[in-house]
Amino acid sequence: MGLSPHAEALVSAYQTRDLTALADLLHEDVFWGDPAFPDAPRACHSRSEVLAQYRLLMGTGTGVRATIVDVVQSDTAVALGLSVEWPPESHRETPDVRYQVFTFRGGRISQIVGADDRRAVVEMLSGARSSETP
Repeated sequence: MGLSPHAEALVSAYQTRDLTALADLLHEDVFWGDPAFPDAPRACHSRSEVLAQYRLLMGTGTGVRATIVDVVQSDTAVALGLSVEWPPESHRETPDVRYQVFTFRGGRISQIVGADDRRAVVEMLSGARSSETP
């Protein structure tokens, strides 16, 4: 099965590091973080906050690179499996595969939640019909 239009747009924005294209996908009140801790210091509560975080992560000189290695989609969400390469000074394991689950509402991303592995993603999306794209 091919990618949905939402998934295609999201994958394209990530692969090209196009923040304008990403901004077009984000709901004005998008939330990025753990829903159980909405007031956590690193949680984002708006399009501008999410874009600021992406600018920081995608900025030249940061040494952070994310490559899409997996896509899982449902009727209402797209999960990207990202192989993240961190700069040596971060002391993080690299490459490090993490998932970001993007939930769509009204054609825009309304929530972004992290997941540690594919199994967790499938559990998150189990309430909606999901399809796996290798």
